[in-house]
Order: sequence, then structure tokens, then C-alpha cells
Amino acid sequence: MCDPVSMAVANFGIKAVGAYSEYQGQKKAAQAQAAANDRAARDANIAYGEDLTRLEAERIVANEKSAREKFQAKRDKLDALATAQANAGEGKGDLIGMLRDVGFDADLDTNIIDAGIDASNQQVAFGRDDAYAAMRRTIAGLPPVQPPSKLGLMLQIGSAGVESRSKYKKGDYGKV
Repeated sequence: MCDPVSMAVANFGIKAVGAYSEYQGQKKAAQAQAAANDRAARDANIAYGEDLTRLEAERIVANEKSAREKFQAKRDKLDALATAQANAGEGKGDLIGMLRDVGFDADLDTNIIDAGIDASNQQVAFGRDDAYAAMRRTIAGLPPVQPPSKLGLMLQIGSAGVESRSKYKKGDYGKV
């Protein structure tokens, strides 16, 4: 049978090495979780930037379309005014009434187009807010990193020492 002192030391050594190994495993797991969280946060930021780029591109396309519509409405107004002036000159109607009607219709079309631009820009602003909120939710939802406790390691090693000494004193390792 082995020497009781050797058994006590071996018991302590095995428990201390086991505690240290567990600590190292927890430390590596915490580092891996921190790295995964960093990657996820970077990816969320990239996705946010891509969302903003897409929203801005959509806004530009919508505004260009609206600008073309406004230009066409203005052109139609000028054509209608020219026609109204020509018709009034030929005695086919009241010039002031015709000009007023053409101006009213054209201004109404322009106002409708402008309202569409405003609504489009407001939707982009809402989209930005939604994209930011999605990024923040992603980052806030990442699991917290729990690094292992050095104090816990020290307590486990100390406990192993106390246990080995206690067993040695009780004679659990054989005759003293």
C-alpha cells in the first residue's frame, strides 16, 4: 500500500489540477463567447449600414421619379396655359377662368407629388429607426460573457488541500 503522505499529496494534486483545468476550460469558453459576441455585433453594424444604404437608394429612386413627375406636371401646365391663351385669343372662352383652372389643376398635381415625396422621406426615416432598433436588439440579445472566477479557483484548490489534510489526519489513506 502507498505511503499515506504520498496519497494525501496525490489527492490534493489531482483535485488542484482538476480545478485549474476546469478554470482554464471556463476561461476559453468565455473568450470564445466574447469573440462570438464581437463578431455578431460587427455583423449587426454591417447589416445596419447595408439597411441604411438600401433605404437611401430607394429614397433617391423615389425622389428622382417624383422630380420627373413634377417636371412633367409643370410642362403639362405650360402646354395647357399656351392652349388656353390660344383658345381665348380665338374667342373660345374666358382667358382668366381658363388660366385659373389650369393653374389650380397643375398646383394640385404638384402638391400631390410633393406629399408623396414627404411621405417617402418619412418612410425612409422610419426605416432608419427600424434598422437601428434591429441592430440594437441584436446586440442587446447577445449572451453575456461569464469569465471564470479566480477566487473560485483558489477556493477549490484550498478546499482540496483542506480535504486531503483532513483525510490524512483521520487516517483515510491508511495507517499514519
